Amino acid sequence: MGALPVLEDGRLVGILSVVDALAELVDQARTRPPHVGVVADLMTPRVAAVRLRDPLSAAVDVMQELDVRHVPVVDADGNVVGVITHKELVANAEILDRRVDEVMVPTEGVAPDAPAAEAAQRLLESGTGCVAVTEGTRLIGILSEMDFVRAIAG
Repeated sequence: MGALPVLEDGRLVGILSVVDALAELVDQARTRPPHVGVVADLMTPRVAAVRLRDPLSAAVDVMQELDVRHVPVVDADGNVVGVITHKELVANAEILDRRVDEVMVPTEGVAPDAPAAEAAQRLLESGTGCVAVTEGTRLIGILSEMDFVRAIAG
């Protein structure tokens, strides 16, 4: 779910999106210490990835099997080089035999000890809805919009 309706006296008065919540977290972090902690507190560990030369169909398989919308892309050494999101798959649905490296969004990882508000800012700027969590360049997890929603919801 990407948004929630805002009701007042049973009447729809607005919509609160995941992006709205993340933007608020980033704004709050500028004026006072973030209440969310560090990336390691929120991330999803043990994430599946696809390789650069895999066909897009491999990313589809991972997304369907794990019920996720983002799949990190790694090179032959396991270093994060990008991400495939459901948006790239929808845009290339007719040509799933294309390779991952042809449509992925290049990305750099964020460290597990980085402030969560900093990661939220990067997530908003990237437009991908996620950031890869890395130790050096090695993939150790992923942090998505939904991880922030879970943390804020308690």
